[in-house]
Amino acid sequence: MFSLRLLGGVSLVGPSGPLSGPAAQQRRLALLAVLAAFGDKGCSRDKLVGYFWPEREEPQARHLLANSVYVVRNALGEDAVLSSAEFLRLNPEIVSADVRAFDSATEQGELERAAELYGGPFMDGFYLSAAPEFDRWIELERRRLEGRYAELLEALAERAETERQFVTAAAWWQRLLAHDPVNTRVAGRLMLALGQAGDPGNALRVAEEHERRLSAELELEPDAEFRALVERMRNDAGRVAQPVGQAAAATPIPEADGAPGKPAADQFDTNAVDVEQGIRSRSGWTLGAAVAVVTLGIVAGLAAWYVGWGREAGTASEFTRVAVFPFSVPPDAEYADLDVGLMELLGSALDGAGELREVDPYSVLGQLGRSRTSGEVEIERARRIARELGATHFVLGRLLDLSETVRISASLYSLASDSMWRSDHAGKLQEIQALVDAVARDILVYTQPVRGEFLGSVSSASTTSYAALRAYLRGQAYMRRHHTDSARVEFQTAVEEDSMFALAWARLAEAGEFLGLQPDRWIPALERAHTLHFRLSARDRAWLAMYLAFTRGDCGAMERAARAMVVAYPDAAEAWRYLGDALSYPCAWQLGRHNAPEAETAYQRALELDPDSANLWVVNSMAIVAYYDGRKARGDSLWWRWSGRYWVPPEDSAGRERYFAVLEGRWFGSLVNRSWATCLYTDSLADARRIAARLTDPARPDSQLAVGHHLTAWLALAGGQWESAASHFAEANRLIAGVGVLERAWFSAFPFFELNSTSLRAIRDSLEQWSPPAAYRFWRGDRTRGWSIPLWLAPHAQTYTLGLLSARLGDADAAARYAEQLERANEPADSIGLLSDLALEVRAMSAMERGDWQAALSLLADAELRAKFGPPQIIALGFRPLGRFLRAEALMHLGRDQEAIGWYSTLGWLYDEFVFTAPARLRQGEVHERLGDPAEAVRHYRRFVARWRDADPEYQPLVNDVRARIARLTADVTDQ
Repeated sequence: MFSLRLLGGVSLVGPSGPLSGPAAQQRRLALLAVLAAFGDKGCSRDKLVGYFWPEREEPQARHLLANSVYVVRNALGEDAVLSSAEFLRLNPEIVSADVRAFDSATEQGELERAAELYGGPFMDGFYLSAAPEFDRWIELERRRLEGRYAELLEALAERAETERQFVTAAAWWQRLLAHDPVNTRVAGRLMLALGQAGDPGNALRVAEEHERRLSAELELEPDAEFRALVERMRNDAGRVAQPVGQAAAATPIPEADGAPGKPAADQFDTNAVDVEQGIRSRSGWTLGAAVAVVTLGIVAGLAAWYVGWGREAGTASEFTRVAVFPFSVPPDAEYADLDVGLMELLGSALDGAGELREVDPYSVLGQLGRSRTSGEVEIERARRIARELGATHFVLGRLLDLSETVRISASLYSLASDSMWRSDHAGKLQEIQALVDAVARDILVYTQPVRGEFLGSVSSASTTSYAALRAYLRGQAYMRRHHTDSARVEFQTAVEEDSMFALAWARLAEAGEFLGLQPDRWIPALERAHTLHFRLSARDRAWLAMYLAFTRGDCGAMERAARAMVVAYPDAAEAWRYLGDALSYPCAWQLGRHNAPEAETAYQRALELDPDSANLWVVNSMAIVAYYDGRKARGDSLWWRWSGRYWVPPEDSAGRERYFAVLEGRWFGSLVNRSWATCLYTDSLADARRIAARLTDPARPDSQLAVGHHLTAWLALAGGQWESAASHFAEANRLIAGVGVLERAWFSAFPFFELNSTSLRAIRDSLEQWSPPAAYRFWRGDRTRGWSIPLWLAPHAQTYTLGLLSARLGDADAAARYAEQLERANEPADSIGLLSDLALEVRAMSAMERGDWQAALSLLADAELRAKFGPPQIIALGFRPLGRFLRAEALMHLGRDQEAIGWYSTLGWLYDEFVFTAPARLRQGEVHERLGDPAEAVRHYRRFVARWRDADPEYQPLVNDVRARIARLTADVTDQ
């Protein structure tokens, strides 16, 4: 049985976990979504063609539909999609869909179940290019479902009111207001329900928030009826609560040494003081019945709104920003994980409550230095760090062991006035969450005095299990010390103790990913966290959105989530790192552009916020960006900081000789890596070849010699030396039968290698006779790179390359046959739909050969550039560099110059792509010259010449022509 989730996002889950591969591609998921929404009546083929392939001729569009249905049936079962005449429908016995379950529950009057099934807007965040009719259909379906959801929430609220269950009614009205936040009528009904539940203070808070939202979003004021309701409730509240600032006297809180301190309730109103006095009783400390009602009732609805469920992220300047520092705890193993644990719990409880925002705890820890030993943080040091991180307040806390109980003391410092205020609570250690809640409540009321009570909770922890909480805190402590194995064990314990512990599920997934476990061992935990996202704090939901986009290979969504998070939380180091990744090499290949200056800025901000050694991965990323831009000295210095050694030869001659002398003692895999890295990150192919030459020593075993010749062939191609590459591929094939044949054929299809038709036919004929080696991944080692083909993919790579060669030879019929073979081939479910995309590349190559650049571009746009976790694909095909180069070529020929530059700029960042570097640089130079930007043109032209200066004789006229362009453009600049 498969499960299709469409409410709140899109995912397809099978018996073994989330489904990837061809059936999980965007258009096929969209097809399943349409069939699910149309239900038993089904959807016509004509309508489906119009949704997904509106610009195609009908025969081709119907062929694409048939192919999609074939792929879906192949992955989900032959009966997954049923057909009758012109209609297709989804078989609910094989694929269940939440949207169908939601509709069914509402039709049968199961309103509570329907409310739980509604996980959010229909297909939220889903996008399909070149499908305007489908976009319109999504919008209509989304509005239909949103309307239905609103109707059932109102029905549930009114039913609860009829039964005089006003706390429950308030929770339903609150969910409806979160769904439709500018609906004044709903806001009024929520206020009335809260008033009837005996909570006029929170009713007035709803009014204030609603008025603020109407003003900010619609520039409107509430109507007269709403204002009259507010006035009535304000008068009613005034009769039972003293005005703010006139609280009853509070008992002074003793300092640690017994000296009296400042009353903690100075800013409370009467109701708040009464509740506080009950909570702070040290004798038999417990949450009173009234607080229990709040926790079980109103928190389910009102606190959900109050901690941010119904709020939009604003700019940082709107908020009171609080930096919480690690607590001082007794030097006892019982409390070992609570120094940072209490910091995290208190920070997450404050974050999103009213106008409070927590400063990123990882930034705080990064500034402190994670090697910090236990003990109190000095006030002045905390003040300096808080100011650097943009906080308005900071908290220093202590946990004291009082034998039978513990006491949490939290001091709140203001940076504006240098004032200090303190909250103090005592209870049993097992009640630690309630103690933290009480402290958070004090801080909110002190910083933002309001009538009524703060109903927040440790929302980020979201567990009532003390055992689960302590396991989670131990796991966090292990993660900070980089003991990821131990952390994963603790997080697993936490979710076993409480299966609804959302944050523990998320951290369990993160630990699994850090350990490099197979995706099926950690992706399910991440999906579980996603289903429980409503139990997370606002910050953790923002982090989870980024992390999900990353694991799903959706760089666009990751960039959007990162940009949103750095606006809402400008001190979040991890958000800045994700943003840097979205703007540079990790995502450039997918998004069709890179922005090195902005990426460096983002990475630099991440380092400033969290300079911890673990964040040196950011330094690595900055080095790659610098190398790509030709700033070798900058890249070298960053690599030294990252690894403590030079990864590529340094510029000075003495350093270079030391570098090569060190390589004498390096093991085989290290030499492979160094040669590839030198080629990738510098323009010195001579240095890369000097390293690779050590791998072709005849004294080496055949398996290593084959690798050496294979690598040398790639380096020759990177320099435009086709004949040298062909001889090295042939030598690799002599040593290990079958190695090098496919690669040579693939490269011969590239448009920038000028081979005559006779040579191309001979290469195609030899490839037709080729049989893949028994084990194509013919070397292994730490971080080695190469043409590594899973056995299932080798014959399809052969078909793909034969199709490309046929297209280059002008044999359109043969190219089409090979493309069709790829489209109809079986492939593993987790293969990310690679074969379908490669087939589109073959068809695009044919279109280019006949000069139809627009058709080529349309085909390439249909091929999805997405990377998902799964068994390793062949790197050179999985990231589809040829498809990206062809897309750039089509854009350039169509005059879409900026887009062309963007796609050319994606080539040369990744291993196995340095063959494309010189041609991509040449094209960028040509486009910049056409755009009238001589400086940029010269920069790219020089990088091209540096690569191809020793190219084969037939390419030397091109190299000389580029040299002449450089001379002319630099002279023009001088003359100006």
